[in-house]
Amino acid sequence: MTQIPAAGQLEIVVPRQDEQKSRSASLNIRYASFDFPPPINRAKSFSHQSVTLNVISALEDNPNPEVKPIKWLLLTTLEVNNFEQAICYIRWYTYRWLIERYHYVLKSGCRIEQREGKAF
Repeated sequence: MTQIPAAGQLEIVVPRQDEQKSRSASLNIRYASFDFPPPINRAKSFSHQSVTLNVISALEDNPNPEVKPIKWLLLTTLEVNNFEQAICYIRWYTYRWLIERYHYVLKSGCRIEQREGKAF
């Protein structure tokens, strides 16, 4: 993916984490479509010869040396025909942490799994 020219840059705010303060990050966005063949040892059990996936790369090229650089490689079956679509899918990916935190609160704070099938 690093050999594909960047389609553009995206500025994001990385929320604080543990002892690290929140920060801004500039990501180079690349996208391409690839055909992935089935595993060699199981090719006969797959009904398709290959799967076409769109790959989106979001890479922080010049991070502050004190932080771990962002390196996201997203695989999707959704069409990625332009930079705006790639940005949309990256934004969806950033919501992942909010959704995981929400599920954590439901499971640990609200004990939703223990209340399954019972009235509140």
